[in-house]
Amino acid sequence: MQVYVGLTWRKLLQEHGTENVYGQCLGWIMAAIYMSGRLPQIWLNIKRGSVQGLNPLMFIFALLANATYVASILVRSIAWEKIEANMPWLLDAFGCVLLDLFIILQ
Repeated sequence: MQVYVGLTWRKLLQEHGTENVYGQCLGWIMAAIYMSGRLPQIWLNIKRGSVQGLNPLMFIFALLANATYVASILVRSIAWEKIEANMPWLLDAFGCVLLDLFIILQ
């Protein structure tokens, strides 16, 4: 006997294998949006020639959070199947580490 809790269409998506495709698409969209959110600040810093008004602790904590997020995924498993499934989130977090490091170095 199966008991469905919450949305019943979730089971249907799992049965047809489309859940992974939708999740991956949403993951890549999230990565693009989240990483591009830092670009306006970087551009403004370059244009102004200053980082005045920015609190470096915000970027340091964001960098540490994203670095530990990447580590948490990689510690769980380094098998390609697991890494491939988490690629949008890994790329997003690692990309944000690099962008935050760039802002800190400015």
